[in-house]
Amino acid sequence: MDLFLPVTPSPHGTALRLGVVVLATWCMALGGALVIRSALGAAAYDLVMLGLHRRAGGPIAAVRIGMELTMLGCGWVLGGSIGVGTVVTGLLIGPAMHFWIAVLGRRPPLRSLTPLPLGLLRLGTDRRGTPRR
Repeated sequence: MDLFLPVTPSPHGTALRLGVVVLATWCMALGGALVIRSALGAAAYDLVMLGLHRRAGGPIAAVRIGMELTMLGCGWVLGGSIGVGTVVTGLLIGPAMHFWIAVLGRRPPLRSLTPLPLGLLRLGTDRRGTPRR
């Protein structure tokens, strides 16, 4: 970041800044969807989202918006500041993740959200480490 921030131009104007926030939110959602779809593990916040999605049965977008608005409210109650970018990101990250997860392909639900231990990645073994025949 120390290398890129000094040479990165700062957007001027409300419309351009809002566009940058929207683009950044969609890029963050793509990153989160890639991590979830890779089945290599996910961030704690994403795992809570997936767990609530499984339990409640609603769309990922609605679950994530509910989580973001809850955290936004808690932050405000604790004295944090709320800006336009925070609200825009909170409202767009859920639909964006829902979109990217759908675009990256439908797969059957993961049986376990824990990644495969690296020691079991040896060729010729199954998930329990038993040699295959």
